[in-house]
Amino acid sequence: MAILIGVPAKVIWAFKAFDYVPYTALTYSARTKAENGEQEMELRIDGTFAVKEFDWQEEKSIREGAWQAASKLAVELARQYWQQGDIRADALSKHHDIVTELADSHRWPTAMLYDIRQREIMHHTPQHNASQFNESVLGWVTTKLLAENALLTRGPYPSPPLSSNKRPALTDSSLASPPKKCLIVEKGCCFRCGYVGHMPTECRTDKTITGKPAATMALGKRGHGYSLESTKGKPFCFSYARHGN
Repeated sequence: MAILIGVPAKVIWAFKAFDYVPYTALTYSARTKAENGEQEMELRIDGTFAVKEFDWQEEKSIREGAWQAASKLAVELARQYWQQGDIRADALSKHHDIVTELADSHRWPTAMLYDIRQREIMHHTPQHNASQFNESVLGWVTTKLLAENALLTRGPYPSPPLSSNKRPALTDSSLASPPKKCLIVEKGCCFRCGYVGHMPTECRTDKTITGKPAATMALGKRGHGYSLESTKGKPFCFSYARHGN
């Protein structure tokens, strides 16, 4: 297929082995560099050359347009090189549709991290079904973004530097940790569902971050919803969505 032209050999090897591939390695610019021989080989300490490992550092900075193109290429590579290629490729395509919807409802940073985490789990646990929306993963992503934003607000604390571009290994406890309580940060935390990245008036989810049914928005005189409404029609505390009380 024409879409597969120029795909680096190490990408094909990774797909054949069902290894995780960052979508930054599938972008047009990355493929062009690889086709020109750039960033493909590195000199080892012993004087030999080896194929460079994937660079994970830029994975979270991929733009939505480049991701969309890379995701289509990933589906075709999956269809050709994965076991049960058609089934798994269709599941991956459905996962991409979910990511696109999340980009509209929760903004791109949330959708991008959801995509990364879902594919990490899928490659770590092949029976994981990434074609279904995973609320636990979204909760994990939201908590992670809240923590990062809160850290930026307070100021960074010293942390051990990463020694290489290798991706940290997944542990069982980090696959889909249950969502934690939402923190208030400047980026905004929806008081209706508890997720980050959108305002209550834009909220479309049916459940809060704790798994409870999301409350109805209480409409003001001008038709805008700025508070939550109980089943009896009375406004009540916004902390319900944050803490699940």
